[in-house]
Amino acid sequence: MLVPPPNFGLVEDSLYRSGAPDLLNFPFLETLSLKSVIWLAPEEPDGTL
Repeated sequence: MLVPPPNFGLVEDSLYRSGAPDLLNFPFLETLSLKSVIWLAPEEPDGTL
């Protein structure tokens, strides 16, 4: 089963937004063939992914 990250949504063609993903969400994200990920949060990612 593919599970999108929290608050996942399409902004425009080939541009998506979401909350921070966890390991459960990676199979879903891999289906998108993403080229870049931008982290827009005041804190650093925790590095557990």
